[in-house]
Amino acid sequence: ALNNLAWLYVEVKAVLPEAESLASRSVAGYRSRLEILDKEGIVARSGGKDTAALLEKIEYKQKQYVSEMGRALSTLGHSLFLQDKHKEAIASWQDALSLTFPDDEFRARLHYNIGRAYSKSGNASAAETSLRAAFRLTKKTELLRLIGEELEILRNLRAPEKNALPSDRPS
Repeated sequence: ALNNLAWLYVEVKAVLPEAESLASRSVAGYRSRLEILDKEGIVARSGGKDTAALLEKIEYKQKQYVSEMGRALSTLGHSLFLQDKHKEAIASWQDALSLTFPDDEFRARLHYNIGRAYSKSGNASAAETSLRAAFRLTKKTELLRLIGEELEILRNLRAPEKNALPSDRPS
C-alpha cells in the first residue's frame, strides 16, 4: 500500500519528498519481513514436523517480498531522480538490480533508468554501459526507442563539434 501511494505521487510528479518517504518505508518494511522469514527458515531447518512444507511456504513468501521490495526500490529511485538526486536514484535502482529477478523487462527498465541518471549527472561512459545493458535485455519496442534516443543524446554530447555547422567549428 505504501509503495502504491508513492508510485501515484511519482506518476503525477507531486509531493515527491512524501513519495520518497513512503517508498523508503516500504523498502524498510520488506527488508524487515525478509529478516523475519530468514529467522523462521533457520528455525524450520532445525527439524520438526512438516519441515519441508514450512520451508516451501517461507521460500514462496521470500520470493514475493523480494519482488515487491524491488518494485519499491524502483519507485524510490524514481522519486529521487525527479528531485535531481541522481546519485541516490542510481543506488536505489542498483539495489533493485542486485535482487534476483527473472523478469528481464523489469531489469531492462532499471538499467535504462540508471543510464538516464548517469547521463543527467554527467557520467556518459557509465550511462552508455547501462543503456546498452538495457538494450540487450528488452524486447519492448517503446523501451528500445527510448534507449536509442538516450544513446543519441550521449553521442551528441560526446562529439558536439561533429554536429556543428562549419562556421561554428573552432579554427
